[in-house]
Amino acid sequence: MMAAAQERTATNKQTLKFSSEEEAPEPPPPSLKSTFTTVNQWLSAICDGEKPGKAIAQYNIGLWKSGHEYTLAITGENKEQVGANASRVTIDYAPSNGYYKLPVHYYKGLTHARLLQKLSAALQAFAGSSQFRQSFLSKAERVVFSPTGMVLWTRQ
Repeated sequence: MMAAAQERTATNKQTLKFSSEEEAPEPPPPSLKSTFTTVNQWLSAICDGEKPGKAIAQYNIGLWKSGHEYTLAITGENKEQVGANASRVTIDYAPSNGYYKLPVHYYKGLTHARLLQKLSAALQAFAGSSQFRQSFLSKAERVVFSPTGMVLWTRQ
C-alpha cells in the first residue's frame, strides 16, 4: 500500500521554474574619505539624512573589503513580481553618505569572523536604539546585515 502511494506522488510531481533578477549594489568609490568616526555616528547620519523617495521593503547593510580596508554600505531594496514565476529586486535607496570606511583601529588584529561579530553587535545595538525606532529605517519589513544574513530588525 505504501509503495503505491509513493508511486502516485512521483507521477504527480511537476517541475516549476522560478527566476529572480537582482540589482547589485555599487562598490564604494576608490577615493572614499569617511567623515564619521564610529559606526553609530554613521548610522545616526543615515537616520537624520536623505529619506527614501518611496517605501522600502528591506534595508541591507553590506561590508566591502578592498585590500586591507573595510567599508560598510547601506542600500534599500524592493522586490516586485514580474510574472507568474519571476521577480525582480531593485535598489531604490542609496544615500550619498551610504558608505562608511571603517577606521583601521576598528578591525586591527581581528580575524574576518571576529570583525563580523563586532559589527553585528554594534548594528544590533543601534537597531535597538530609540533613534533607529523613530527613523525611516524602522518602517521597512526588515533590516539585514548582509554578510551574515542576520536580521537586525523586523517589522511586526
